[in-house]
Amino acid sequence: MELQKEQISSLQMHNLHFEAIHFTASGNQPSQPTKMTVAFNVNKKIEDRNRMNVELECNIDIPEIASVQVKLAAEFKIDDMPVEKMLKNALAIMFPYLRSQVTLITTQPNFKPIILPVVNINQLVK
Repeated sequence: MELQKEQISSLQMHNLHFEAIHFTASGNQPSQPTKMTVAFNVNKKIEDRNRMNVELECNIDIPEIASVQVKLAAEFKIDDMPVEKMLKNALAIMFPYLRSQVTLITTQPNFKPIILPVVNINQLVK
């Protein structure tokens, strides 16, 4: 199936890559449910009217059990509007890659994988 020009998004992602992937586990198993903190950081750099670099970072801490850091970066280009208006769309494109990587690296023996829920991108960039 070939897509028509009007079916292709004008927002294009290039050079998606992981800048950091860290997982540390203590080997301790919690005897009861443990509190997990999750924090996201978003950085953008406008290169010009039509080009923007975006970094999406996730830090997870489970005290005395594990810590996770995943940092994802990509370049976005758009032709028909200022690219800074597309940050939420860029993050929505990037988030599934980050979410998948967190699950992948935490799927380890004697460790329950971390599966991040789908997030509200509008709340993420406030």
